[in-house]
Amino acid sequence: MKRMILAVAALTLGLTNVASAEEITIVGPVTKIELKAGSADVTVKDAKTDKAAVVVVKDQQNLDKLNDKRIANGTDVRVKYDSATGVARVFKKEGGC
Repeated sequence: MKRMILAVAALTLGLTNVASAEEITIVGPVTKIELKAGSADVTVKDAKTDKAAVVVVKDQQNLDKLNDKRIANGTDVRVKYDSATGVARVFKKEGGC
């Protein structure tokens, strides 16, 4: 009985590690914006690796910035997003002159 409980516990812990996603940070220019009802798909090109990532923006403050064109194509942004879902946790305009 103890072996069965230990096996189930080990299996549960193993599956949670596989199911967890990592948080990825990208800094680079916005290359494409697709506005939808309640969200936006934003394509950001990583400045270090030149790879493009599609990030889903859902928070109202950043959606307003995208609608008002304060963040547009070519704007440098810093994005932290969940690799499994693609949903942005942090979406900021890069500062500087």
